[in-house]
Amino acid sequence: MKNNKLLVLASWIIALGLVAFGVLANWYLVFVWSAEPTTPVVVNPYQTLYDDLLYPSVRITTDDGIGSGIIIHRGDAENAESIYILTAGHVVGNEALVKVELFGSTESLPAFVVATDTGKDLALLKLIIDKPYPYAAKLASRDYVPYIFTPVWVIGCSLGLVPRPTAGEITATFGPDWEMNASIWPGNSGGGVFLKDTHELIGIAVWVKICQGQLASTMGGIVPLQTIYEFLEGTKALSNKGTEGR
Repeated sequence: MKNNKLLVLASWIIALGLVAFGVLANWYLVFVWSAEPTTPVVVNPYQTLYDDLLYPSVRITTDDGIGSGIIIHRGDAENAESIYILTAGHVVGNEALVKVELFGSTESLPAFVVATDTGKDLALLKLIIDKPYPYAAKLASRDYVPYIFTPVWVIGCSLGLVPRPTAGEITATFGPDWEMNASIWPGNSGGGVFLKDTHELIGIAVWVKICQGQLASTMGGIVPLQTIYEFLEGTKALSNKGTEGR
């Protein structure tokens, strides 16, 4: 009698196990096997660099050639977006109107030269577009002190191409300009120099040394941050608007 009870109990356990297995197998076939494959989401691991460095950078075209620039302020202008772009003075020369291309766009937009200082080799442009543009560089604090070996990113239109990064370090901080060993070429003039860790703007690329008629592309000059602040404070265009993005 005892053995019969054990056999009945074992039969029930086996039956319940088979039922459970059938339910799980059916659920798998309906909800997992038959489900359409999902497309994996690709996340750009360098998106922050794009947002902080590349998208604020622009290509500037003049009658004399191509240079670079960096957006430093955005503001409303009668239902439009007013964008202020910092560049090198020699990029725009004596022109009052230049063409600007935002990063990722091939549309050439007119920008007005609102201020130029040949002594500081800086210029400020104003571009008005009909839709918001959320990107602008952030200037480092005016009391920032540079050190030799400070790692930097430099964004510019090397050889007239779209903005692209090069990397290096500050190599000299004496004299009116700082120097760096990040590779720069014709077309980089007016491009931004950024701290690698905070992505803050600390200078504008303006020249490269020449040795025996050859460009020393890793010996470039930077208009330093303090000079940029002096220039911006002297322009009426940005008075009371601030100079650290929007």
